[in-house]
This record gives sequence, structure tokens and C-alpha cells, in this order.
Amino acid sequence: MTGPETFAQWYHDVPGVNVTIPYDVQLQPSTDKPGFFVYNSTDFFPLDGDPRGFGNEGFTDDFDFTLATKFTFHYLGGEVFRFTGDDDLWVFVNRHLAIDLGGVHQSKTGEVYLDEHRGEFEIIPGNTYQLHLFFAERHIINSDFSVETTIADPGTCE
Repeated sequence: MTGPETFAQWYHDVPGVNVTIPYDVQLQPSTDKPGFFVYNSTDFFPLDGDPRGFGNEGFTDDFDFTLATKFTFHYLGGEVFRFTGDDDLWVFVNRHLAIDLGGVHQSKTGEVYLDEHRGEFEIIPGNTYQLHLFFAERHIINSDFSVETTIADPGTCE
């Protein structure tokens, strides 16, 4: 990445560089943490075998991909969002940076307790807000992607 222009290519369609391929990351109710919803993969390669992508480019898995999603949620108070993974991850709540795990690295965890940042995020219990998540897998060793959250509003995902 050399600047804002190349970064913008990560999350927009650019012929020969990036193409959008829809993929569902389905959170499930946690079996050991009541009130939490989870998704956990230590082998996260959603494009493996998908002919719409650029292929594995000589590797056993299809590395060098990005994932972006946004969803609305009804903020009640007490919500937490936790992510563990490698490489880059940024989470924005109401367009405010909530988690920054940018960079190529081994698995790291970032978490945000929304109540602790109500003023900073400009959120008020009882209102509806958006959460944006941007993920990039750009190292050729492994791919971890895990989410734990109490945000359970059946809002909309794109």
C-alpha cells in the first residue's frame, strides 16, 4: 500500500485489481457465553475455489483478500464487540474508529465496550447506528477471523 488511492482499491471494484464477491459471515449464539453471538475461523479463506476471484496464485489458499461489511443495530447499552485475527482490521461505530488492528501481524484481539465510548461515538441508548468492519488478509501464512459480540439487533447487513 502506497497511499490513500491504493488503500481505496481494497474495498472498491477496480478492474484487474479487486472485485466484489458476496460472502455471508453467519454469527451464531455462543454456547458458553450467554448473550454473545460468535463466528470463529482459524482457517478463514472464503474465496478458496471461487472462480469469480483471482485464484490462489500459486499458494494452497486464496490469500490477499479484503472483507467489508456494515450493519445497523439498536443501541440498548452494555454492548461489546470483540475481534481476534490477523492481519488488518478496522471497526467503526457511528463512523468513529472503535478498533484499529491495522498492519500485517499474528493474531491480535481488539475489543470495544460501547458504553465506555458513548460520548466519543455520539451514541445514545434507544437509537439506531451503523457498525462498519473492514478486514484485509495480506500475509501468506494463515488467516484468522473471529467475532464475539452482544450486538444482536436483527438489523440489515450489506
